[in-house]
Amino acid sequence: MNSWRSKLVNETSIKPWKNLSYKLSDSVIQHLIDMHHSGKFDYEDITFTGNYQGIDVVDVDVGPDFGYFDHTSVPSLTQDLEQIPSLVAIDKVTVVTVEPNKYIVPHIDAYKDNFRRSVILFPIMPIQKYYAPLQFNPGAQKVSYSSSILINTDQEHFCKNNDYWRMNLQLWLTQPYEEIYNLVK
Repeated sequence: MNSWRSKLVNETSIKPWKNLSYKLSDSVIQHLIDMHHSGKFDYEDITFTGNYQGIDVVDVDVGPDFGYFDHTSVPSLTQDLEQIPSLVAIDKVTVVTVEPNKYIVPHIDAYKDNFRRSVILFPIMPIQKYYAPLQFNPGAQKVSYSSSILINTDQEHFCKNNDYWRMNLQLWLTQPYEEIYNLVK
């Protein structure tokens, strides 16, 4: 049995990530960084209320901030996203930032109503050498990626950020991970 299977919502024999070859253009990356620095994203702090490892908590900041925006307003982003096969249904496009030295708690996104069943991530900043890896439980398996990655949000994942702001573009997908896995390259 593969080690990543023990905390899956929907058990699968496919590892919970797939490195992809899709890339964002330098102009899109710079535009997103400029939008972040000029306060153009409508950021929402993500908090958790419930029982975490046997402790009842209320409104705990889980680490990342989701930045909602009209992705069609970013020059060339629509063209960059045309690399993704048309059979992949993109539900939302967000920017996610994590402050330096923040910790995204281990979590599973796809726990109800097909919410974020899988996600395609594009790293924005910092440059790859300093980009904190995504990790999957059990075993805190570290996954680095330089262009893009498909992740199974039914699998528990987290991130221990480092001394740099961490920012990525996320394509929210409602299709099951297994369905998308063979559609993307």
